[in-house]
Amino acid sequence: MTKNRHLAILRALGAVHPYMIPEDSLFADANIRMSVPLSYTDFRQLLTDLEQKRRAVCIDSEDGRKWKITDEGKARLAELA
Repeated sequence: MTKNRHLAILRALGAVHPYMIPEDSLFADANIRMSVPLSYTDFRQLLTDLEQKRRAVCIDSEDGRKWKITDEGKARLAELA
């Protein structure tokens, strides 16, 4: 469990690397890793931050949005862990 929101999301993405994870599954997995649950609005803002910093990438598919950790995200995860 962590209080660091970015760390929770990066850990969830790192756990499924090299695969992509659906956004709703990522939300659930990140909340399990948090000591205080995230609201969906906060979660979406964090994903936007991670995407802008190139630590995560999103693909819009016919099954919905899917996310994947990038090399920059893996490097940041190593720094935070």
